[in-house]
Amino acid sequence: AGRGWAFLAVLAASVAADEGRGDQRLIFAAGEGDFEKVAALLAEGADANARTEAGETPLHVAGIKCERRVIKALLAAGANVNAKTGGGAALEMPVLHWYVNMNECGLEQVRLLLEARADLTAVNSRGQTALDMVSKIASRADIAAMVGEWAGRKSE
Repeated sequence: AGRGWAFLAVLAASVAADEGRGDQRLIFAAGEGDFEKVAALLAEGADANARTEAGETPLHVAGIKCERRVIKALLAAGANVNAKTGGGAALEMPVLHWYVNMNECGLEQVRLLLEARADLTAVNSRGQTALDMVSKIASRADIAAMVGEWAGRKSE
């Protein structure tokens, strides 16, 4: 949870400078799990694929709180389920990797990404797939099993 709060603190500084369609406010609201605000900003035309300076999208940061309704709203608005963060090679990470790594995200939230066709072969900057990554986290065995099952389906 500490990583999420640190990210939100940094992002808050850029929200005041957002003069566009509310894109930075959308990223912030997604990170806070604020469904009502996310829905309102999307209705006003905020970009579901907006990016922070480090390349995080609203769908990435929605993994901080993992509010199911926020994730569904972003996906329905066309959020790229396979977007990777920027920030240089050391920080590059697809959305699914964020979700399998965040304790706040459970089976349902990860399943939403899989159903939206998250690329199970995508790798992070260390060359790891989401399954490689989650398989090393003992407390996430249920997520690893589900991702492994989906990966098996894709290879058939």
